[in-house]
Parts: sequence; C-alpha cells; structure tokens
Amino acid sequence: MATPSASAGLLHAAPRGPRRPGRWRSALLLALAVAGWHAWLVDRLAPPAAPVGPPRPGLVQLRSLPPAGALPAGVGSTTPAVPASPRPAPLLPPASPPAPPAAPGLVAADAPPVAVPPDRAPMPDAGLPMAAEAAIDTEADGEAGPAGLPPPLYPTQLPPPTQLRYALLHNGQAGDAWLTWQHDGQRYQLTLQAQTAAGVPLLQQASAGLLESHGLAPDRFTDRRRQGRTQAANFRRDTGQISYSGPPQQHPAWPGAQDRLSWLAQLVAVLAATGSPPPEAVTLFVTDARGQAGLWQLQRQPDELLSTPGGAWPAQRWLREPPRPEGLRIEVWLPADPAGPAGAWPLRLRLLVPRSGHQLELLRATPP
Repeated sequence: MATPSASAGLLHAAPRGPRRPGRWRSALLLALAVAGWHAWLVDRLAPPAAPVGPPRPGLVQLRSLPPAGALPAGVGSTTPAVPASPRPAPLLPPASPPAPPAAPGLVAADAPPVAVPPDRAPMPDAGLPMAAEAAIDTEADGEAGPAGLPPPLYPTQLPPPTQLRYALLHNGQAGDAWLTWQHDGQRYQLTLQAQTAAGVPLLQQASAGLLESHGLAPDRFTDRRRQGRTQAANFRRDTGQISYSGPPQQHPAWPGAQDRLSWLAQLVAVLAATGSPPPEAVTLFVTDARGQAGLWQLQRQPDELLSTPGGAWPAQRWLREPPRPEGLRIEVWLPADPAGPAGAWPLRLRLLVPRSGHQLELLRATPP
C-alpha cells in the first residue's frame, strides 16, 4: 500500500514537550553567586582607598651623623648637619709682571741718563740661601704710626754718585756686595747686589724715583730673592697709595715714605744736611715689597772708632730696635764727618732678626 507523501515545504515540525519552569531560576542564582564571589575577592585584594578630604603633611625626622668620636654611639641631633665647604680664596685681579731690577749704572727707562763710575755686570741667577730672606726681610716689623699721621720731613743733602764695594758676612759665610748710587738732580736710582764667595746671588734690590725738597721720593722698589719672581712696591703719587705686585694691601704714600733700600740713602742725606751735632733720632716710614710697612725709629748711639779694610774711622752708630722679636734689628755705622775722606755712605751695616738669629753684615771694602 502506497504511503502518502507531501512536499518538504508543507511538512510541520513535531510539537515540543512542555518546558520545566525551575531551570532558568537555577542559572540566574548561579550567576549571582559567581558575581558576588568576584566582588568579595576584589574587595579583599584591592588596596584601601585614600581618605576623602585635604591632604595632611607628612613628618620626616632627620638625624645628623657627628664626626667619629664627637658624640657617643646612638646620640645625634634632629637638625640636619650640613658639612662646611672650604672657603674659596679671594679672587684678585692679575698684576702686571714686575720689571726686573736694573743693572748697576743704569737709570730707569723714563729718566735722563747720567754719567756714573764703571759698574759690575749683573750676577747670574742662582738659588739663594733660605736664611738670607729671613735675615734681610721679615714680616710685621713696622711700628704703628700715631693715629695715621705721616712721618716727619727733614732737610736733605744728597751725596754725589758713587759705587762702593762691601765685604759680606751672612751667618758666618763670606761674600761680596756692591752699592751703586746715581742721580741727575731730578731722579735717582739706587741698587744693591750681594753674592756669596762662590758667586751665588744672595740679594738683588733696586729703588728708583724722584728727588724732592725732602729727599728721595721712590716710584718703584723691586726685590728679588733666591730664584723666585721679582716683587715690587709701587708708590702711586696720583692715588696717594703704595700698592704691591703680589699682596692686595695698600699703605699711604706719605711724603718722605721710603722703601727697604732708599731709607739708607735718605738717612745719609738727612744727616749730611743737619750737620753737627746730628739729631738724636730720625723717624722714617719704610715699606718692603711684600706689603709690610711702618715707622722706623733710628736712635743715635755713642760714636765709635770703626776699623775697616781701608783704615780706622770715627763713626756715628745708629740703631733701630724692632717692636717685636720677629722684626728687623738694624745697626748702621756712618762716617762722623760726611764731608770727610770716608764720604757719607755707611762704613758698616748689620741686619739681624733677634728671634731666628739670622744675620747679614756689610763692611766697607772700597778704600776712600
């Protein structure tokens, strides 16, 4: 028997059975449980939220560490300690290099030339004994002036140009020295060079400047020791100050102010002008090339008969005692008669540092 057929599009789907009403509720409950577990897990693991409101400043405690041995272990300050940095040295403007001391017999470049006796060639450079510097140039050996008053002024009479040779004695070691003085009535130049018997230079000094009614008025003083550079003192008449090639100090350029070499010629000129009897004291304002300056009090001592290689001569003895033992003690023997055959220049000169005992002595070797 044939089975009846129908087209595919006319076939009906078989009817579905009835749905179970509790099935979707179970799925919903499972989803809610999973969501709740995730929320609990996030709440446990997440960091706590910042409190609401303005931020509160934090408190930090700092402790400084003292140097070893300064405080017991475990004791410190609550204030931070800042280590002290070294204080920088003051910056000074570069000074122009000082001119080397002129050779004996030569006047400064800005002065008219004058005729002088034959001189000795400059000494070759070499090392100088350390003691020489202490014996002929020390620090802080000036005497304080009264309330900044200038030194007294004296009438002067300049000696004629000359060159003198001296026997040198430095701490028991023999040598030679040459003192050269020249002027043309308007300007002067004075040089001193000393060396040991072996020819080792010991000292090179030069002073140059004007000649005024009160005597020498230095413009520039140069001083060289050992193999170091030349140091200089510059008398600035335009500013009224004495400046130096190295240190920043300044001192008044008083009328009558002298340097460590010109004071000797000034003393000779003062005593030649005063005649007889000589004054009991002469006060000079003297500076070196290193920034030290002050009043020198030269006191007259009893006259002596001084023996020299050129004979025995009556001599005036002058003494300068330093105010402190590290200063410079000066003894100078000048001819009693500046117009006599021995001339006016020192017969003997002794420089002594009392504290160290270093000594330098010059004894006239040139016969009159």
